[in-house]
Amino acid sequence: MTYAPIGTTPKGAQWFWSWNFAIPHLAHNKEIAQELAYWLTSKAFITSVKGKYGYYAAPAGTRHSTYSDSYINAIPYASYEYNALLATELDNINVPTTGSQFVPIPEFTALGYLVGVQINLAVKQQVTIQEALKTAQHQSEAVMRRAGYYHN
Repeated sequence: MTYAPIGTTPKGAQWFWSWNFAIPHLAHNKEIAQELAYWLTSKAFITSVKGKYGYYAAPAGTRHSTYSDSYINAIPYASYEYNALLATELDNINVPTTGSQFVPIPEFTALGYLVGVQINLAVKQQVTIQEALKTAQHQSEAVMRRAGYYHN
């Protein structure tokens, strides 16, 4: 996670796409899903995960107590991530609730996944940055073409 681009808003978009739980309105077991979400973000669960699997396995961004001194010392980016979360002003957002980086089309999630895979391959140095960008562009164009947004 990093700070959102500033653009025309003084503190950036202040919106993070995937840091949430959602229980669909039509879900059959809403109460059980709510209990699961509560447990997965509980201090006891996060402490257990840290102890059993290590700090990297602990779900970040779920609670302030996750960012203990030992967690921040163990995870190189944890203090940056925590400060970015603290800088988010949830009660004073002057942008639409969908955020400035969200594109409201059905293909948005697929495009994010495809580009994310290429970024991951480049970070792991399995492909060059140029190859990752070229592949991501090609895949994105294919998705958009199939969806009927443009034709070549």
